[in-house]
Amino acid sequence: MVDVGVSDNRWAVEGARVQVTSDAGTFGATTSLWGVVCLPAAGQGVVQIEKAGFLTITKSVTVSSDQSIEFVLQPSDSGA
Repeated sequence: MVDVGVSDNRWAVEGARVQVTSDAGTFGATTSLWGVVCLPAAGQGVVQIEKAGFLTITKSVTVSSDQSIEFVLQPSDSGA
């Protein structure tokens, strides 16, 4: 299992779509009010995080046991 925490470098981000693909399979969910989601994961994997108004994050991870991983979303360029 992996707990994925998502913030904007200041506040937790609710409703971010988190998908984990690993040896355990592909699982997805949205972050809670506290910016956290817990998903099954084992071995080598890829985490992808998407939220409107922010750049998408795609990172390779290794999950060897229950752990927590924190990600900070960066605002997308609004062109303004």
